[in-house]
Amino acid sequence: MATRKRKTFDPSLKLEVVRMITEQGQSIRNVSESMDIGQTAIRRWLAQGGRRAEWPARYR
Repeated sequence: MATRKRKTFDPSLKLEVVRMITEQGQSIRNVSESMDIGQTAIRRWLAQGGRRAEWPARYR
């Protein structure tokens, strides 16, 4: 059985996705479908977005 490799995303992409939802008012579903990113990952990034102090300085 082949193992699936987990996708990795650049922190700047994560921040852009969070901004699309929080600042532009786009839905999680629309962003998920348009960028081919799972909704669960986006929800996790949104939760992390509330703790931006933990993100590297250049991505805050």
